[in-house]
Amino acid sequence: MTQTGRILAFKPPVVPLEERSDTALLDACAQGEQAALGVLYRRHAASVLHFCARLSSRQLSDLEDIVQEVFLVVWRSAADFEHQSAVRSWLFGIAANLVRGGQRRDARRRDIDATRLHQLETSTGGEAHYMSRQTMHKLNAALQNLPTEQREAFVLCDVEGLGGKEAAMVLHVPDGTLYRRLFEARRALRSVLEGL
Repeated sequence: MTQTGRILAFKPPVVPLEERSDTALLDACAQGEQAALGVLYRRHAASVLHFCARLSSRQLSDLEDIVQEVFLVVWRSAADFEHQSAVRSWLFGIAANLVRGGQRRDARRRDIDATRLHQLETSTGGEAHYMSRQTMHKLNAALQNLPTEQREAFVLCDVEGLGGKEAAMVLHVPDGTLYRRLFEARRALRSVLEGL
């Protein structure tokens, strides 16, 4: 109490956006705070772009459009986030749905533009510059030739590092289904690598 008898209200300190957790940023987006979306974008756009590139044979400009769409969906759906997975995993789920939708729209475009993908990987510090261009092309072609379900499981678990249960939740499939898809993807890719 002050000398005048009024109680002073305690205001918690305002945490700068850059220091907030992903979940707190998503909550801020749900409240209409556009700057929070910008911070989420800066944190996750590159990993979402890499994820999309591994799932799709689209050109870099198309992949960048998908990333933009992901964050538009985030803006519109932030209030629907159920806090059952990490925000990053939720972003990957949105991206997987958008890539899947795009593949259905233009299934005729199946051949991979290895040069663009190689540029993407090396310009963003990916692992591709440690591999020969030819090996990378063959591996990417093998990845693109996997059925979509196997490719998604492989990229989520072995490339992006999600656990099996979390990947299954992102893809909305039972754990056993995810593990079967992952096993089949690894077996197919292993046979390609053994042939190099």
